[in-house]
Amino acid sequence: MIGGSVPLPQYGIKLSGELGAKRKVSLSIGKVTMRSFVNGFSAQRIRFSLRQAKGTPEWRWVDDTFLISEAYYAGNFHFHFESKVDGTFKALVDALNQEITGKYSWESEQDLVMVGDASVPFAVRGLKI
Repeated sequence: MIGGSVPLPQYGIKLSGELGAKRKVSLSIGKVTMRSFVNGFSAQRIRFSLRQAKGTPEWRWVDDTFLISEAYYAGNFHFHFESKVDGTFKALVDALNQEITGKYSWESEQDLVMVGDASVPFAVRGLKI
């Protein structure tokens, strides 16, 4: 909540109010698939082979790269947004000896769904060479 007040003595009025907002975002990922090596992945075996390849002309092709062992793909992403705003206001009118108060609020919900083919991974696992 945030609030404040403004006195207007020349008009005999004092205004005050508060405002609060809540926001929430949910993410769900669907149709997740994983791709990896057909015969599995052994980091020790790969590192042993890489040590043997060091110093060969082919080494420059793999030096300082990242070897991806698993890639994760999503068929869809679903974002759900919720927003709620609440507030109050008050006006004191000295000349009329009156207090005017009020409350307001509104809520909204939105969805964003992204669907496509799973050709670009959203996460990978591997090792630095």
